[in-house]
Amino acid sequence: MSNDLYSVIAEKLRWERERANITQKELGARCGMSRVSVSQYEVNSRRMSIESLYRFAQALQIPVSRLLPDEISVQVTM
Repeated sequence: MSNDLYSVIAEKLRWERERANITQKELGARCGMSRVSVSQYEVNSRRMSIESLYRFAQALQIPVSRLLPDEISVQVTM
C-alpha cells in the first residue's frame, strides 16, 4: 500500500467496494455520482473531498475510519 494519504484512501475505497460486492456503477448511484467518478477516486486521479469520503462511507455502510489510513505516518502531498 502506498504511503500517500490519497492513495491509501483510494485503495481502501476499492477494497471496501469489492468487499461489499458492488460495482462502481452501483456505488456511484448510491452516492449520487457517476461510475467514472468512482473509478477516478479508486485510481487516485481525483482528490476526494470530505463530503465524498462521508458519502462513500454511508453508501458502503461502514465508518469513515475504515477508509482512512491505519497509521498516522502517512504523508500528505498537495
